[in-house]
Amino acid sequence: MSQATGNDGEVLYQAATSLAIVGGEMLAERIAMRFGLEEVRIETGTTTTDTSLVLGTSLSPRLYIRYIQGLIESTSAVQVRYDLGTHWTVLTESGTRTGNGADLLFKLER
Repeated sequence: MSQATGNDGEVLYQAATSLAIVGGEMLAERIAMRFGLEEVRIETGTTTTDTSLVLGTSLSPRLYIRYIQGLIESTSAVQVRYDLGTHWTVLTESGTRTGNGADLLFKLER
């Protein structure tokens, strides 16, 4: 590993992360069942610092909340999704991961 270039290191990181995720899926399912969560997963990005633990659950049929904690860097965020109706959804995020923001989405299906 000490002789790997930047690109080699990223490839090795992606391979190791993939192996860890495969073994961690069963553990994530057990954690979700134990704590009543709908979502427990490891989210990976393009670099080693983008790896996060994601926990989420529905608080009501229209309200979903998700907590994201960085595993390498100390970043975190809370995301909230609220369905306003059949076509409208509000998405918000607050935290150190990407800052604060909100989106209003309109969904049209054919």
